Amino acid sequence: LYVDGWYTSSRRHDDIVRAVVQSSMQRPATVPNLYQVVYEGQTSDDFDAIAERARAWAVMAKAAIEETTLDQWLPAWGERIDGEMVELPFQCENFYSPAPGYTNYGLSQVLGLDINDAEKTALTSVLGQASHVYANSETLILAQPDWAWYEHDVDFDRSALHRFVVSSDGERTPYQGSGFVEGVVHDQFSIDEREGIIRVATTRTTYAEERIDDVGPDVWIRPVTHNLVSTVELDDGELSVLGKTPDLAEDERIFSVRFLGDIGYVVTFRQVDPLFAIDLSDPENPTVLGELKIPGFSSYLHPLGDDHLLGIGVGGDDTGANWRTQVSLFDVSNFAEPSQADALELSLPGGWSWSEARWDH
Repeated sequence: LYVDGWYTSSRRHDDIVRAVVQSSMQRPATVPNLYQVVYEGQTSDDFDAIAERARAWAVMAKAAIEETTLDQWLPAWGERIDGEMVELPFQCENFYSPAPGYTNYGLSQVLGLDINDAEKTALTSVLGQASHVYANSETLILAQPDWAWYEHDVDFDRSALHRFVVSSDGERTPYQGSGFVEGVVHDQFSIDEREGIIRVATTRTTYAEERIDDVGPDVWIRPVTHNLVSTVELDDGELSVLGKTPDLAEDERIFSVRFLGDIGYVVTFRQVDPLFAIDLSDPENPTVLGELKIPGFSSYLHPLGDDHLLGIGVGGDDTGANWRTQVSLFDVSNFAEPSQADALELSLPGGWSWSEARWDH
């Protein structure tokens, strides 16, 4: 089987494997290219001339689009049979378009395969290119940064979430709905779903004006980051935010997350490493239970029983990270007072070290 695009990730549900593939929405050659028409091979500061050429492009593009057929826009997928490529038709019922504004350019495609029966395949396509994939036994969630957030009258970056139904009994992956959360998702462990509620940890960036000095008139725009955990539910085909934590750790970013039952653990970093324990048992009122500040940071968290977390990251001191691999054991038996039970810093001669486990679980 061949799918037009590039591989993102995959998940297995018993005998069903689902591979997530990203692809561009290809522009038929008969539709004129915006930039070639508007800029005519050169840049120009004449705004009126640029606007006039843009209007001319729009007229030409609309006329050309009306002459195209659907198959000119869709990426190809097919099967190699006896050495020959046989193109497979798209199933319209498996092609989804979220509400306008919920997606960026491109497609996310979920290819479902039954590993015991090569004849059983299904391709689900949804508008928008996703960068992170989460799945449990019932739900698959795709997340993508909204690069055009500033066009939608919001003052911070945000991410779109797309929710799908998965099953081990069939290869189809029906789409359920989409929505936004504030901030940008760090990795797959930043997303979780429990009893129908999606929980997602994000780093949100806003921009503040600050004076360059105390007396000068000039200002500069400084990015300001905060971190939060939002809870989201599906409501009539739309993912709506139920609740969210207060802003956490100003001017820091999320480096690792782990959701275990009704508790979420979030590690942020700038100079020292806060480990937050967050109670999510009431989705409308996520609550920070406790916080631990230690030097360095963990970029991956792994549960060890009910009362401990293994952290893999780097060590450091009060001035910041030393970038030497450190393995930490956190005692989380008391959510209000998480503690570092032990730590082992691994360094080679010369005082440096690294581990792939810091970014590849």
